[in-house]
Amino acid sequence: MNRQLFSKTAMAAFLVLLPVSQSVLADDKILWSVTPYMWATKTTYDLKADGSPVDAGTINFGELMDEMDTSFQVVVEAGRGHWSLMTDITYIETSDDETVAVPEVGTIRVDRESEQIYADVAVAYWPWGEEGGLSLLGGIRYTDLDDENQFRLVEPDTGEQFDDRTDRDFTDALVGVRYHFDLAERWRAYTKVDYGFGDSEGIFLAEAVVRYSIGKSRENGIMVGYRYKDADFDDSGLEEDYEYWGPLLGFNFRF
Repeated sequence: MNRQLFSKTAMAAFLVLLPVSQSVLADDKILWSVTPYMWATKTTYDLKADGSPVDAGTINFGELMDEMDTSFQVVVEAGRGHWSLMTDITYIETSDDETVAVPEVGTIRVDRESEQIYADVAVAYWPWGEEGGLSLLGGIRYTDLDDENQFRLVEPDTGEQFDDRTDRDFTDALVGVRYHFDLAERWRAYTKVDYGFGDSEGIFLAEAVVRYSIGKSRENGIMVGYRYKDADFDDSGLEEDYEYWGPLLGFNFRF
């Protein structure tokens, strides 16, 4: 993972958002929303090198959980009046291994490790305030994909080993629109569509979520919904096309 570049990107996002954040946070009545969540994705992928097919397939959520080492997903938003700041961060770390018999070579053990970071940082403008339901997003979308493969000859056990690592990162401009509306006394629907463009070949995301308010104050709530994401990348001749879709489940704190 290129942590140095990620840090520089985060700092750049901070400098871009600083003027807005100063105006938002100048008021002492800041409204906060924090939502840890889980996205149970099904993923299809199509990989090509210089236009030639390399690999393609589908990974369901059960298979992903079998390989999962660490996962963290959270949305944080703070605002006042017509402005808010939001970030949506996902970190995933997976690993797996397999043994492959190669004719005239022997038996090779393959150990795979993968780290993925998806981070959106954006300013939201609410033309009619938060209660108006509509907000427009503008900001930065950062994606880091770090894959490492270790190949070791185990039969015959000669001690031979080969490591292959591919680290790709992409920084995109992000634009989007959100709208929420009440369904019933404790029920509210949230919708969002956004698009990232720049280093990537385009990242499209759409989601629809319903929130059920709990407690006497109704400040907290259970979030259930569905998200779809399509992401295309091209780095030094390696073309990667991904589709992710599946249900969302989270718990929203407002204070």
